[in-house]
Amino acid sequence: RMPALLFIYGGSWDSGRKEDYAFVGRAFAARGFLTAIADYRLVPGVHYPAFVDDAAAAMRWLAREAGSFEGTPGRLFIVGHSAGAYSAVQAVLRHDLHTVVSAIASLAGPFDFLPLDSPKSIAAFGQVDDLKETQPVHADLSQAPPIQLLHGCEDVTVGLHNSWNLHMGVLQAGRESVLRFYERIGHVGIMLALAKPLRSRAPVLDEIVAFLRD
Repeated sequence: RMPALLFIYGGSWDSGRKEDYAFVGRAFAARGFLTAIADYRLVPGVHYPAFVDDAAAAMRWLAREAGSFEGTPGRLFIVGHSAGAYSAVQAVLRHDLHTVVSAIASLAGPFDFLPLDSPKSIAAFGQVDDLKETQPVHADLSQAPPIQLLHGCEDVTVGLHNSWNLHMGVLQAGRESVLRFYERIGHVGIMLALAKPLRSRAPVLDEIVAFLRD
């Protein structure tokens, strides 16, 4: 049986479809993971917390059904990029899924982005009364699963402080966090490094797999 892995793609909460990320599914499947990629509702059709709730529903479904696809019961890993990494972490915290999810790997995730200063974030979160509640760095991290935070130093879309601040918050809560910055890698490049032709740019796949296996 294989450990189950859910990949949640990014796209500023307003774009993306699972068919565009088959290369990610193939990358992790080739390393021995039962891999699923789930779509979720997008802005402007919905706003926060709908996309986070959809991520939580996908986690619950895969945890429940993995055994039907030769998955290992009780071994669910989550990998997310950008907005997908945000939804992965926020879903686990908001829905108390620390008993369901064994570990999370984040690629360039936004976790500390107040005040809202871009049209994308305003469209997704601008209707929320308590904006602090939307930020993983301000959540109770005392039950957070082990998390790996990977970020490209050339990222001009999501600042490096997002991964750094969550890393420090998780450590201060007494939980496990691993932080890794990659030189000469940007916001999209860190995710594209999972594709076979681009893996020489950064050891993203190898390091995620090693972390999850540990």
